[in-house]
Amino acid sequence: MHGSAITSASGAIPIRIKNFLKVHSAQSARTGTSPAKGQLVASKQSVAISFPRTTSSRLQLGYFKDQAHLELLDPLTLYDCPPGFAIGEDQQCWEVDRSKYSLGKNAMVCQGGVFHRTLMDRCTPCPPGFSCHVEEKYTSWLTRCQPGSASYLGDAECVKCRAGYFCPGYMEPFWQPPLRRFPGWYESGYQSSTSAEVRKFRLQMQGYCGMGTYGRLYVDVIGRPGEYYATYNSTCATCPPGTFCYDVGIVNFQAYKCPAGHYCLGSDSIPVPCPPGKYNPFRGAMSSNACMTCPDGFDCETLRQKIEPELCPPGFICPFGRKKIACPAGTVNPLPGQSALEQCERCPAGYYCPNKAGKPKPCPSGTYNPFEGASSSTECVPCPLGFQCDTPGAVYYTNRCSAGGYCNAAGASPTLCPEGTWKPGYFGNSLMHCHVCPPGAQCKQGTTAATVEKCPRGSFCSSGLVVSCPPGTFSESSSLRSPQDCAPCEPGNYCPTSAKKAPCPPGHYCPAGQAKPIPCPQGTYTGSTRAKNRQGCLPCTAGHMCPGGTVVPQKCPPGTYLKVETGSDGLRKQEICAPCEPGNSCKDGFPVPCGKGYYSGPGQNDCDECPEGFYCPLEKTTKYLLRVYRCPDSHHCPKTGTGLLPLNVRLRQTMESPSRRLSLLRSRFGARRHLMEPLSSSVPAALSDPVPRKPVPCPKGHFCTRASANAVPCPPGTYNALRGQKDSSACLPVRAGHFCDLGACDSKEGNGQCSKGHYCPEGSTSSKQIPCPSGTYRSTEGARGVSDCWLCKAGDVCSPGSESPTKCPVGSYCPSGGYIPLPCPKGTISDKSGLQKSKDCEKCPAGKYCNKMGATVPTGTCKAGYFCESGATTSTPESFLCPENAFCIDGAETPSSCDDGSFIPWRGAADHNNCVPCPAGMYCKRVDSGPTVVKKCDPGYYCEAGAATPTANAAPAGSYAPEGSVQAFKCLPGTFTDATAQAECKPCAEGKLCSAL
Repeated sequence: MHGSAITSASGAIPIRIKNFLKVHSAQSARTGTSPAKGQLVASKQSVAISFPRTTSSRLQLGYFKDQAHLELLDPLTLYDCPPGFAIGEDQQCWEVDRSKYSLGKNAMVCQGGVFHRTLMDRCTPCPPGFSCHVEEKYTSWLTRCQPGSASYLGDAECVKCRAGYFCPGYMEPFWQPPLRRFPGWYESGYQSSTSAEVRKFRLQMQGYCGMGTYGRLYVDVIGRPGEYYATYNSTCATCPPGTFCYDVGIVNFQAYKCPAGHYCLGSDSIPVPCPPGKYNPFRGAMSSNACMTCPDGFDCETLRQKIEPELCPPGFICPFGRKKIACPAGTVNPLPGQSALEQCERCPAGYYCPNKAGKPKPCPSGTYNPFEGASSSTECVPCPLGFQCDTPGAVYYTNRCSAGGYCNAAGASPTLCPEGTWKPGYFGNSLMHCHVCPPGAQCKQGTTAATVEKCPRGSFCSSGLVVSCPPGTFSESSSLRSPQDCAPCEPGNYCPTSAKKAPCPPGHYCPAGQAKPIPCPQGTYTGSTRAKNRQGCLPCTAGHMCPGGTVVPQKCPPGTYLKVETGSDGLRKQEICAPCEPGNSCKDGFPVPCGKGYYSGPGQNDCDECPEGFYCPLEKTTKYLLRVYRCPDSHHCPKTGTGLLPLNVRLRQTMESPSRRLSLLRSRFGARRHLMEPLSSSVPAALSDPVPRKPVPCPKGHFCTRASANAVPCPPGTYNALRGQKDSSACLPVRAGHFCDLGACDSKEGNGQCSKGHYCPEGSTSSKQIPCPSGTYRSTEGARGVSDCWLCKAGDVCSPGSESPTKCPVGSYCPSGGYIPLPCPKGTISDKSGLQKSKDCEKCPAGKYCNKMGATVPTGTCKAGYFCESGATTSTPESFLCPENAFCIDGAETPSSCDDGSFIPWRGAADHNNCVPCPAGMYCKRVDSGPTVVKKCDPGYYCEAGAATPTANAAPAGSYAPEGSVQAFKCLPGTFTDATAQAECKPCAEGKLCSAL
């Protein structure tokens, strides 16, 4: 039934395509009424049409699940759902799974007649107007149907157009509803009094004009009851000059303007590049006349250069309006922008210049070239043997091989004679010309007759070698030839180097041939110099210590004595000053027994008298034994006593009463009352009280362990505020913000407050325990922690341990908490101090550049051909290259405009001399600041070269001038203009002849 006409009782003419039915009614669309029972409903943009029902027919409906559209089915046929949907059990259309596809019936796995989109997970039916060639599971490409053939949605191949259908190609057979009304045509579905009335409507389809034309195609469909037919109409017109319509289906030729660097003749011609030596920086050129001649010294050869000419590169010349020409071989042109052949200069001597040389190439080392105009390196002549051409670009070989070396290869740099040899003359082409250094002389690498040196002191020179005198020998003379010339070091002297001898120092002895002095052995000494042997070392003085190398015997300090340890050989092995042993005195470095009636403790220099109430019966009574020899109550013990003396009977009886005894003792020993008290101060402190009546409390800042003779001070960083403490646990850390540096502190404040610029945590041992970190400061004492260090405010800088902030220096900025001034970035300057952030740094003034960090003044002015806005970092900023249509002088702040009627079609112009006449079809207008305004002439006008206004020349009557025209164009037959300055021609009225207008 494809393509057949269907006649309904109401006269409506549905156009059926495959399994879809599209019907339209203007009446329902106009009234907005809902379809009555028995009507079919099309899409949202469609309308309803009457359709008869039969009692035997069964109307099956399929719906889009969102019900945005309703697709009605022919009552005589069961129709499918739309592509991508399948009929579900509820007789509604549901979207298929992504892994499948559907052409309207059931969901199926992808196969022929579909194509797979890259960014989708499902296959898509082949679109109308295309064929889809199967490759394995998916199709890999789409192919357009040719005119006269067509395909429906999901078809794998294009088929020949069926009778009654119009097939322009690239789409389905033409069945779409009218998209636009046209005068004199009806839309289908209009109701009329006669069912046989002719129905006619126009279908519009865009985009199928052929190459070289533009416009639209239309299909006029005329329908009668039971039939319809279609005719083809076209409004395609030839694309005008200045455009290129090298494609089909162009509707608007303005979108196909001729590209810059080309001109376009219109129709289906492709853009033609400007001829060699010409350029065109604008779009829409209509002829080769729009291409401008390339100026002297500029290259317009490549497509890019046909849009924007570039300076002729070095090695080439660019004559006016011609292709660039390479400088011939043997010549050189090092400068860009040259235009005359005379500017290709002859290659200088010592160099060679191949074709296109922008810089002469020097003849390589080892060659020379005395002639100008050399074109290749083969014209460089090798340097002869015995001569050197070690500098590239040599003109002559006048340099003989340098003295001290030889030239053994053509043109090679001289090879220096090795160390130990020399060459007296200039000529030499092998190592054989290097001679062994004379005896007693030194020859370094490359030595000549003028540079032979004497053999250095302390050495002898033989066969070109420099050898130091053997150890224990020396020589203060130069030019020695053999080791026998080195003198042995004399007794009483030593030779630290082979060139020097020195007297043996005190405390040492030096036999003959000694390289370094020998220390006197332990137990001996010598205070004189030049000791020749061990016998020169004297025995150590009695009671003194003499370690190895002693100059003066060392007396043992008070309270010590010389203790000598000997080895198995009877020689002294070690001697030390040991603490004096208890019961002895050590005044002269020897231990001497105290004797009876005296005592001493360890390390005492003198013995103490035995106190009253005690007795010292031994030759070596110690402080410890003194406690044992306490005088009993029944005896009397005088000072320096050596034994017990009995008391008389009467005194003994009266002393039986304790109170009476004390009274009698005090009256009898009045002057010796200290017997009843602790020992006098003459007893050493370490002994404490031999007969303590009452313990002394341990002082504050200390602690006293059990049986301690002395109080132990609390360590630094701690304190003890209480007396009588027993151990170190009583020592507590000093409070934060304070310190205790010497120990024995008796308050939690220690020795004072923490210094400015520092903080002291609990237990600090110094007033400057920890410096405030970088970026902070402390101007008062007593900081307890880092949080007490104040943050350096913005605009200031604070180094570690700062007591006060320092102002940020000029050329820098300092954010909050800064400890190092940060330099102002490139492109900025600052002559002020105290800046807080980088934005406070001033931008480099316009016309200047600042390429240094921390600058206080600009570096210099902007280079010609560039302009520098504020903040420039270089004199040639690439982003501020002088733009087209402007020039920039030295130190330019903004680009300058050319005079009216002129412009500059390239970038980087340095002055107004680069301005050239405005091109045809354009006008060039000067502005006060910035590039020249370059625009196309207004529609209806044309502009010749050098135009300064957009309305330079009006198109005369009978002609037209599109925007940017270089001339006026006569109207085509069938069109006319009856006024001047027209942009297009009007169509001739029906029945009129316009060829003469």
